[in-house]
Amino acid sequence: MKRRDFLFVIISILFLIIGGFFCLKSVDSNKNTPIEEKSKANYTVCLKENNYYNETCLGEGKEYLSSITDTIRINYEYEKTSFTKSSTEYYIGANLKIYNNENNKEIYNKEYVLKEKQQAGNGKEVINIADSVDIKYDDYNQLVNRYIFDYGVNTTSLLEVYLSVKDGGKDSRVASVNIPINSQTYSISREVLETNLTKSVDESYKTDLILGLLSIVLSIVIIVVIVYRHIQNAKSSNFDLEVNRLLNEYDRVIVETKLEGLDIKGKELIEVNDFMELIDVRDTIEKPIMYFKRNEYVRDFIVLDNNLLYRYRFIDKENEDKIDDDDPIITKIEYHNKDESNDKLNNDIELKSNINDKLNNNTELKSNINELDVNKTNEIKMENNIISKENNERFDKTFELSELNFNEVNDNDNINHDEEVK
Repeated sequence: MKRRDFLFVIISILFLIIGGFFCLKSVDSNKNTPIEEKSKANYTVCLKENNYYNETCLGEGKEYLSSITDTIRINYEYEKTSFTKSSTEYYIGANLKIYNNENNKEIYNKEYVLKEKQQAGNGKEVINIADSVDIKYDDYNQLVNRYIFDYGVNTTSLLEVYLSVKDGGKDSRVASVNIPINSQTYSISREVLETNLTKSVDESYKTDLILGLLSIVLSIVIIVVIVYRHIQNAKSSNFDLEVNRLLNEYDRVIVETKLEGLDIKGKELIEVNDFMELIDVRDTIEKPIMYFKRNEYVRDFIVLDNNLLYRYRFIDKENEDKIDDDDPIITKIEYHNKDESNDKLNNDIELKSNINDKLNNNTELKSNINELDVNKTNEIKMENNIISKENNERFDKTFELSELNFNEVNDNDNINHDEEVK
């Protein structure tokens, strides 16, 4: 058995043990426990001052006048024995209901909390509750009278005063006293609880049962997967088994990949005859072994190192005649080399074109330079002509001035000579 399968078997056994533990725990939690519950509700009707009754309060089971009723004191008692330690909470509430006398349907309903929630039991096997509340009869009677006056409806009213105890996460009425309102005379009825039950008092068994069943199901799923894998391996050929052995044994250095994601451009292919030789190459250059499935009968293991591509090709010898001659790695290398040659040729053509463009530009530049030289020479000649002409003009003017000066000197000499002769 492979190490991975052995680990899964251990995990499956652990889940099975955990599931059994929770299931047994749920059975223990779900054992039926005898429960005894009983409640009492006693009341007295206390009167206003009047001329007819000497008593201040009247006892139970009588007819009472609403006009002289002051307060109604109600005493509740509740006891629960479950033989398991528990605690609960309770409150005293009231519910005022108004009914339409024409069809006896409820037309008004209001809830009152007369005493807020309190704790009881404190982790004991027996829960005892004893509490009381005083009902001001006129408060509810006046409210009903205002309702009848405002809406003019022929009604019957009832005030239910009850003790509510939380049981199984829900509030449950365990005793109630029913008091008619807005009638000249009334009598009080009550409802109490006295039961002997056999039921489960621990709801946690449901969670335990769910956890236990889930653990068992998960354990079964793991076992089924392991068995299925072994059946599939039994059906596999020696070739597949050997490939799986290599992948499992050397999974720390093997990376499954696809040929499309490999950059083998310009690589030199070196065939390796043995897988262990490829392992030696891998250990030497410290590069991962990349594995991809070429087809059903050929698996390639390769290592890339700079411009070298080391490959160990594992072939199914039993189906060697079904293997085609197509080698995608060589095809990809040749394709990339061809692309590289085409790129180089295109670069050479582009370079030659650039050189020709530069030669043409140089020829054009040279022509422009010659033209500039000719123009410059002509300009220089014109400037020289102008300068020569200006020099000639200056010379002529200088000569004229010299001649004038000479003539003037001669004239002066002649005048002097004449004067001397004279």
